[in-house]
Amino acid sequence: MRRWLSLALVWLLVPLAAAAQTSTAGVRINGVTTWPSARVLNNFDLALTGVRLTGSNGSLTVLGRGDGQDEDLTLDFNATANTIGFSSSTGVTTWTWTGLTTIDFGSNGVRLSQDADGAITFAGLGNGSDEDLTINLDDTANTIVLSSSTGVTAIGLTDNTIDFGATGAVRPRALFLAQPSVTVGSGTGVTVDDTGSVRDVVYKVTVTFSNVTTNGTTHDLTLATLPAKTFIQHILADVTTPYVCADTCTTATLSGTVGSAAGGTGYLLSFDLDAAAAQFGDAAAELGSSLNPSTMPTSLGALGAWASTIPVSFRITSAVGDLATLGVTNLNAGAITFYITTIKMP
Repeated sequence: MRRWLSLALVWLLVPLAAAAQTSTAGVRINGVTTWPSARVLNNFDLALTGVRLTGSNGSLTVLGRGDGQDEDLTLDFNATANTIGFSSSTGVTTWTWTGLTTIDFGSNGVRLSQDADGAITFAGLGNGSDEDLTINLDDTANTIVLSSSTGVTAIGLTDNTIDFGATGAVRPRALFLAQPSVTVGSGTGVTVDDTGSVRDVVYKVTVTFSNVTTNGTTHDLTLATLPAKTFIQHILADVTTPYVCADTCTTATLSGTVGSAAGGTGYLLSFDLDAAAAQFGDAAAELGSSLNPSTMPTSLGALGAWASTIPVSFRITSAVGDLATLGVTNLNAGAITFYITTIKMP
């Protein structure tokens, strides 16, 4: 009987050890070697078409061995202090948590939950007010809806230097506010195209002497290009550093103008660039005919163009001597900042 049991035990263990890709370290349970001759299992298969477990240098890999895609997942307990790393060598890009509705990050942290219908909620679990914020990605076409079930009436920013959007193209298309909004019209043949978006913009741009590289006594620069249906309401030029000629041109003869085309004066009449730091456009007498209150076309300001874009052009002029030679500026000082206020029709 004992001989039969010994043979049966050998019959069970020898194939397992051979299939396990043995090394020389030994299997330990609670610090005790349990495998004869100090052998260790590098791979362990749970059924022929189940899952393979593989250990290597402080990591554990779980690999599918079924009749489907057989992805793998590695948990690394060794590479980085205080960190467990998750990775895959089979191209996994998506994890699916079947049946999981809530994840808590710490007992006093944040709860992340989903409603199984396209919405995700962040809820505080700390020792304060514990508000929540829900982001609905499903119910409204082309719209992400933010809401709260805890009475939130404001979303505050702790740093008053934070901007919504950014300079250039990365910015929201439009902003709609509730308090100044109008009650929309309705009726047969009536289509409300814009319920009241914020359309006033103040644009700021700074130009220095290094921009002046045109050979000759004038140099033109497009400060901005107004989109169609835009009224320019006001412009102010702040000469922060007087312009100075280093060679060829004469400092005392430098001036500037701003208009809707190169050399135009419709927005700002000729102003002194070289005398001292000063502001121009803060008095009616300094404004061109398009923005001077006595001659301004409308109370909104001057329409650039209804169906096309139009430039806002700044010209610097030297009455004596060229501003640049062979594309190199003859100036060695000067800076001016422009503030342009516009309103665009929807």
